[in-house]
Amino acid sequence: MRGVKGLTGYAVAILVAFSLAAGGVAPAAADESANGGAEFAGVRISSLPAKLTQPTKGRDRQARFRVNVSGSPTADGGRYWVKPSDVRIELVDYINPSKLSAKWRRADLRNGVSGIPQPWRPSEDLEAGVNSFKILYDSSARPGKYELRVKVRHQVDGTTTVKETRATFTVQANPSASRKWSNSHSWITCADCYFSGPRRAVLVAPEWQLGAKVTAYCKAQGKKWRKAATAKVKKGATYKAMARIKLPSRCKVGDKVYLKVAKVKYAPKYQTKAMRIR
Repeated sequence: MRGVKGLTGYAVAILVAFSLAAGGVAPAAADESANGGAEFAGVRISSLPAKLTQPTKGRDRQARFRVNVSGSPTADGGRYWVKPSDVRIELVDYINPSKLSAKWRRADLRNGVSGIPQPWRPSEDLEAGVNSFKILYDSSARPGKYELRVKVRHQVDGTTTVKETRATFTVQANPSASRKWSNSHSWITCADCYFSGPRRAVLVAPEWQLGAKVTAYCKAQGKKWRKAATAKVKKGATYKAMARIKLPSRCKVGDKVYLKVAKVKYAPKYQTKAMRIR
């Protein structure tokens, strides 16, 4: 599942191609000089989209934002710039994190497989005024809330001053992608393999659907769809997100069934394709 495997190769490509990648969490930097850089009045982020939608396919997407530097022009011999580690995107809230173990979450972030969007700018040098940046992301971008942090450095007469600005945005799951990934891992099975035994619908969903209510609907040939049973997407032993739904006896072998998955934080509702009970 690409949402679980994340952006390891994708992030490496960005590092090689653009030489500006997001890092881990870092404390806000203090001024490197108590009295220098008086011309550097401040920095702020503007034009950052409040919400990005996870693409259906793996093709890269771009979101533009601006870094506004308030200060004197660099013609005075000064310089404004950002280091590669000065532009960071941190995942601050996602997929009901309380439902995942702290150990799994730490490992997921540490190993760089989190699907975190990456910032990009072709040059480290900035100018006083408006500077353009981009956020690159694809279909493996993890739904959640992110914080963008930008530190700008100003140097004049051998004195360096650092100022930081922050802004937040969210990535919303794409229902089409959720449906696609769920369908490839959804099936109907007979628990004890007897014709008369209980039937169960099993949904393996993208991890951001944890906590979602799942409703099964079934129908016999020539009949109307009827609500059959409900369950919740939970963390499983093998898969990170799974729902097991015990179907009533009126849902028989040969009948059709489909599942409605309710919306949760950062993920809209969707439903699977109809399948036959076997």
